[in-house]
Amino acid sequence: MAGSLESHDLVCQHLAADGNCTVIAVDYRLAPEHPFPTPVNDGLAAFRHVANNADKFGVGATRLAVGGDSAGGNLAAVVAQQAKDDAHPPKLQLLWVPWVDMSREYQSYKLFATGFFLERVKMRWFKKKYINDDTDTTDPMVSPIFGNLEGVASAVIMVGGFDPLRDEGVAYADTLKDAGIKTKLKVYETMPHLFLMFAGEIEDAKVAFDDATRALRGL
Repeated sequence: MAGSLESHDLVCQHLAADGNCTVIAVDYRLAPEHPFPTPVNDGLAAFRHVANNADKFGVGATRLAVGGDSAGGNLAAVVAQQAKDDAHPPKLQLLWVPWVDMSREYQSYKLFATGFFLERVKMRWFKKKYINDDTDTTDPMVSPIFGNLEGVASAVIMVGGFDPLRDEGVAYADTLKDAGIKTKLKVYETMPHLFLMFAGEIEDAKVAFDDATRALRGL
């Protein structure tokens, strides 16, 4: 519902430079004008277009990663699952403060309901604008935590200690591990939601950004 190529331009530039990789940012359509499943379909179509035209993009089709923050983390996780059986599936999913379960509110929603940048009332508003009342919130295309995780890409999951989405990010990491997926969970205890956007100003956020680029360099 928010964010753009412009809002994340510096993040993408630094990921490319520090991660020694090509970053392809996807200008997927946003809710409420384009609610579920349009953003998911856009993300999946974009990934497959890149994978099927890797030479034109100057990238290796066997070394593709998907990533995103918050709702973008949701889309990246869904794409990783839906494309896992493609000829050229993602090899890594880099999920920052991901929203992976729209079926419930975890304890961190209550702990950090107000005063920590992202608030519970705003999350409820986002959900209402993104999905219809009759949408199955356990649909893996909505909540990837309910997906079939067998054979999905390795994951690096980065969550903030003061984020309403903290607990579901941790739960998704545990679910991936239980499915036998190589998963690295990093909880940055002092950080709120979207902390990677402030890596130039906050030392703990810079540490997290370095962790992200290290994961990309190791792909």
